[in-house]
Amino acid sequence: MKLRSDQVNEIFCIQHAVLLILNAKPVYLLLEENMWRGS
Repeated sequence: MKLRSDQVNEIFCIQHAVLLILNAKPVYLLLEENMWRGS
């Protein structure tokens, strides 16, 4: 049971990390675009 719960926690951590990356990507692209305009 412990191994199974650890695997579930790992899956949730991976999903959370993926969501953070997907949410951060548009923000990063906007910042990059603003930096190009500023220089």
